[in-house]
Amino acid sequence: MVDSKMNKPLRPLFVNSGLGYGGAETQLVQSVRELARRGHDPHVYLLTRLAPRSRELAEFDVPIILDEKKRKIDFGTIQRLRKYIRHHKIDLVHSFLFDANIYARLACIGLRVPVLNAERSSDYCFTTSQRFAHSVTCWRVDGVVANSHAGRAFAQDLYRLPRDRTHVTWNGIDLTELDRRCRESRRSYKFELFGSSDVKMAVFVGSVNESKDHELALAVSEALIREDASWRVVFVGASFDASLFDYEVSAVAESAQLAVRLESRRKSMRDGAKIVFLGRREDAIEIISQANVLFSTSLREGFPNVVLEAMAAGVPVVSTEYSDIRLILENPDWIIGSRDPAEMAVAIRKVNEDRTVIGAALRRWVEINATIQKSVDALLGVYRYYTSA
Repeated sequence: MVDSKMNKPLRPLFVNSGLGYGGAETQLVQSVRELARRGHDPHVYLLTRLAPRSRELAEFDVPIILDEKKRKIDFGTIQRLRKYIRHHKIDLVHSFLFDANIYARLACIGLRVPVLNAERSSDYCFTTSQRFAHSVTCWRVDGVVANSHAGRAFAQDLYRLPRDRTHVTWNGIDLTELDRRCRESRRSYKFELFGSSDVKMAVFVGSVNESKDHELALAVSEALIREDASWRVVFVGASFDASLFDYEVSAVAESAQLAVRLESRRKSMRDGAKIVFLGRREDAIEIISQANVLFSTSLREGFPNVVLEAMAAGVPVVSTEYSDIRLILENPDWIIGSRDPAEMAVAIRKVNEDRTVIGAALRRWVEINATIQKSVDALLGVYRYYTSA
C-alpha cells in the first residue's frame, strides 16, 4: 500500500555510476527496496555496467538501466538518460556521488523535473576538473539531500542554496535483513582467522583511502595488542578498484599505493601476525556481528554505515571525531577527539568489559533513530516538498 501521506505513488529515478559495495550504494539499495515495499515505483539508472549488487533488487522488479559511458562526460549517455526521464515520466531525479550528480544535472536541463543531489561527506576538496564541472552545472540542482548535519552545512556553502533547499536524512538499516543474516551465519570467524574462538576481535571496515586513516588504525591495533596479547584485529576493505567503481585514475593509484604501504607496515610489526587484512567482503556484516568491538579512525565521513551496522548488531563502537558522530555515539567516552592510538586502544578495552550492556543500548538507539523505515519516511518528506511545489 502506498504511504498514507502520499496522494499517489511516486516514481523517483536514482542515478549512480554503478552499484558496488560502497556506503552510498548500500543506502541506495536499501532505500529503493523500502520504497518498492511501500508501493512506490523507484527506477535505477547506472552510468556503467558495474552492478554486482543489482541482484539485491531483483525480488522487487525494480527497473535497472545499465548504461556504459565511454568517457568522463559522455553526451550520448546524457542524452539516453534524458530520454529515459521523459519517456517514463519520472517525478524526481535523485543522484548519488559526483559523476552521477553532474550527469543528472545535464540530463535535466530544460526538463521540469526536480533534481536532488546527494551529499555523502563533508570537508573534502574537488579536483580542478571537478570544481569546473560543478560550478557550471550546480544551477540545475533544486535541492541537496545530505546524510549528516555536517554534510548539510557543507552543501549549503558548496551549492549556495538556502537552508530550505538542503535536507538531512540519516542513513537507515533494514534490521530484519541484518538479523536474518547474523542468525543464519554458521561461520566462526575468530576460529577461521586466528585458530581460536577465545580471542578478542576488534574489526575495522573501510575502503583503503586517506580519509579512513588506516595508518592510525594500524597504530591502534599495535597499541591494543601490546597491552593485551589476547586481542586480534581484522581489517575489512580493499583499495579502490577501477573495475568496480568510477574513481579518478589518480585516486585509484593513491589507494593502491597506500594498500602496499599498509601491508608492508603490518609485516614489519612485532604482532603483525595477529592482524589480518581481508580485502573486500560480502559478509562484512556477519564478521562485524562476531566482533567484540568495531572501531573507526576516519578523518571525515557522512553518516558511517559500518558504525550503524555494528550498533544494529549490538557491537560496541569506538570512533574518532567527525561529522555527526557525537549525535550517534552519545557517550563521549566512545569518541576519541585526540586521535591518540593509545587512548583509542584503552577505550576499546573499556567498552569490551561492558559490551553486552553497551551493545544493547546501541541497538535500541538504531531502533529509535536509524531504521530504513525512518530513513525513507524522511526521504519521502523531502520528495513531497519538491513534487508538490
